[in-house]
Amino acid sequence: MSALTSDADDGCRRTVGRCRNSTQSFDPEGAGTDENTNELCARAYNTCYASIYAADAKLDRSIYDIRVKSKYGNSVAYVEYLNTEDVMRSIGAQVNHTAGSAAVMKAFNSHGDQAHGTQLKSLAELLARGIKVALIHGDA
Repeated sequence: MSALTSDADDGCRRTVGRCRNSTQSFDPEGAGTDENTNELCARAYNTCYASIYAADAKLDRSIYDIRVKSKYGNSVAYVEYLNTEDVMRSIGAQVNHTAGSAAVMKAFNSHGDQAHGTQLKSLAELLARGIKVALIHGDA
């Protein structure tokens, strides 16, 4: 797994560090209103994304669990299946399944939201207001 901790990873750490320092100084509420911080954080996200997925491609690892080899290529067969009339009716779906929105992803990536830092304060505020929050993650 040394490919995952290469020089590219150090570039990822450095750019994320600069992003988070800028966020603390110029956008402490995380509103995304400081364009310089947004650009810095977008660069940090892109640097990290490129290094992780480049290593993933070299190692032929699953994007969902890097401990195992990828079993399946990129396939949209499941989307076709989920959008069949029978399946939609059986699960009570009102609209068809869409894997993702390019417009939404572009908006998130342009601000570098993933690199800005922790969302603990936002989560704490939601919990304090009585809003139920589910954190779902995998841990090997």
